[in-house]
Amino acid sequence: MKRIFVYMMLVAAAFSVQSCLHDDDEVFSESAAVRMQKSVSETKALLESSPAGWVMHYYAGEEYTGVGCTFLMRFQNGKAYVSGDIAPVDMVSSSDYDVVTDQGPVLTFNTYNEIFHYLAQPMQKPVDGMQGDFEFVVMKTEADKIYLTGKKWGNKMVLERLPEGTDWEAYLTDAVAFDNNMVYTYAMQVGGQTKGRVALDFDNHRAVFSTETEAEEAPYSLLRDGFVVPNPIRMAGKELTSFRAVEGTDMLKCTNAGGEDVTFVPVFEPVNVLRYIGKSAISMNDDAAVFTYTIPHGEQYTYTSDVDWIKVEYADNMLTLNVLANNDGRARTGNLIISNSNGETIVSLTQFDFDKDILGDYYMAYYNSDGQLDVTPAVIGRTESGEIAMRFLLGGRVVMSTALQWDDKTSTLTWMSGQHLGVYGNWQVFNIYYTDDYWSSISQDIPLTASFAYDVAMGGTYADFVGSIEGQEINAVYLMACSQAPLTSTGDFLGYLEIMQYPTLMKMDAVEENEQQEARLKSLMQAKRLARPMAKVRQKRIR
Repeated sequence: MKRIFVYMMLVAAAFSVQSCLHDDDEVFSESAAVRMQKSVSETKALLESSPAGWVMHYYAGEEYTGVGCTFLMRFQNGKAYVSGDIAPVDMVSSSDYDVVTDQGPVLTFNTYNEIFHYLAQPMQKPVDGMQGDFEFVVMKTEADKIYLTGKKWGNKMVLERLPEGTDWEAYLTDAVAFDNNMVYTYAMQVGGQTKGRVALDFDNHRAVFSTETEAEEAPYSLLRDGFVVPNPIRMAGKELTSFRAVEGTDMLKCTNAGGEDVTFVPVFEPVNVLRYIGKSAISMNDDAAVFTYTIPHGEQYTYTSDVDWIKVEYADNMLTLNVLANNDGRARTGNLIISNSNGETIVSLTQFDFDKDILGDYYMAYYNSDGQLDVTPAVIGRTESGEIAMRFLLGGRVVMSTALQWDDKTSTLTWMSGQHLGVYGNWQVFNIYYTDDYWSSISQDIPLTASFAYDVAMGGTYADFVGSIEGQEINAVYLMACSQAPLTSTGDFLGYLEIMQYPTLMKMDAVEENEQQEARLKSLMQAKRLARPMAKVRQKRIR
């Protein structure tokens, strides 16, 4: 009986396979290869069928962890023409494109496209760059939409047909204007009640949606009058996908599957103004100047100054700062205060004239290798050839000298690594920078920058030297004793003469007692010691 049963099962299975093969012949009258080639040809024809092109909602980063972008594309005779919100609105770049077979139709941009390949090109760090795709598996096509999946990073994207006659530059201009008009935070309201909020990151086009109990982050891609996210955001029982401006208001609206409007109401926080000023600290020379900024929703804020030499005016979304000339004979700093019921933010403005206000005598303070605070005199001046140099004492008796570069726009001095500072006994002295894990090799030019500010409470004009290597903070300047100059290899290192941790400069003020200034500097350094750990000692001491 068992043999008969097994035999009957095998016969049934054979008939089943034969039946399936027969059905396959009936359903697919063409071979798989022919069907694939037909799909490729149809996809190319669809891509080239839109005279105005397509808008692509594009998302970089594995599992949507990167930026969101909007690209406009037109396909014609094997060429792809691309504009996008990551480039000037009037820029169009071209390249070849193709649709090839690889487990399905794949749209590939197979020669370099200046705009489109930017997010996909590798970098030294990180190696994968911004994790963008330039090859896409075609998942599904409709007359006006093509659904894609990034071949390398797997993010879903959509090409949507643009209406005939669409002006690309006007489209992107509208989209960028909408983006610039948004604020950082919106309150999510359902039926007039606040249920959550969304916080926007304009630099990367990312949004964080949150309630008291849940949070979800996603990239977004711009529309002419709104933005979309790649996958529905589920919050407060709603599904949120497309966000549009409400005409005549500053609000956004999202309609969920059930048809109920979900509204996003802007929260006007003073920090929004920083987006249009561009920074929270402005540096300038001693000349009088006028700064003007266009501030969307500017009437939502109050603008004041805490000094009489910064005159503030606001009208019709235009903020104007009239800065008077500095004739005080030293650097000065004042603040623009932006405020409303949601708080305040401050923009500092500092006037420096390098030769009048920066050159001169300083105290330089640092923590040595034993973690003890040292203060030594230093002089910033010009050489006979007009170059900038800083001289300071090593060991309390030997003068070291290093070249510096000054940047008027940022009011910063730069001190590069690997400079020959002078001779100490029989040793040649060079400055080498260290973090806890990295150091500046002799072939690298690593900068330490000192941004100058003026603050009466701090004791006058001061600056901290800061920098990084491989993303880690430089916490120590090693004054290395070396066997020769110039350096040929790290084998020339004999050991360190001094370690300068967190070096800070404070200018000696002629109108104030030196002892008082030195005391203020020591107090500043003690506060720094509490906030920052001491560096690991990475070399042997030679004296």
